[in-house]
Amino acid sequence: MKVIRYHELLDMCSRCNEIRGNFLLITTRPGSEVHALSEVLDALFPLYPSIRVYEVPLRGNILLGVGKSLKMALDLLNKRYTSTIYHIYPLRALCFPRQLTDVFHVCLNLAREALPPGSSFRVKCRRKGRSILNNSEAFERSLGELILRALRDKHLHVNLINPDFLVMVHFLEDLVGVGVCAPSLVLRKPTRWD
Repeated sequence: MKVIRYHELLDMCSRCNEIRGNFLLITTRPGSEVHALSEVLDALFPLYPSIRVYEVPLRGNILLGVGKSLKMALDLLNKRYTSTIYHIYPLRALCFPRQLTDVFHVCLNLAREALPPGSSFRVKCRRKGRSILNNSEAFERSLGELILRALRDKHLHVNLINPDFLVMVHFLEDLVGVGVCAPSLVLRKPTRWD
């Protein structure tokens, strides 16, 4: 296991504008990060010895880099009983945007790669802390329109109720995580506080 400090992550992103890979954003109760991290590492470390823990500026959030399949990691965590984890979001890219157009660019590239022709999608945005984003709903609407216009040849359509794919954008202060996946891959775990 390797811990990547926040300033190291910032340096990595500044060199290449974005970092691609398999990431898990795990949310927990603020102050319970250590316990939640130990639950995750108990489940994943035997199969993922090269797991990376990225430092996140906000309490209640854990960011992990897993080298192998995200689906397998999510299956392991879904089967495992945990008491402090709220949600687990699969992400494919991290960036430190200077302006909102940088986020649009990363999201559009991921959507181009991950959305198959004829599928439906929904944009879901979460904002935590201070960020460059003022309005989450306006961002979701703008990004959805941009994806529809830019990928017109794929014949995509928006479905807000039951989409085939979610385009997730998480604003964590300066850090932005982006993922495109099926809604079933976003895990909601029961906790001891439920």
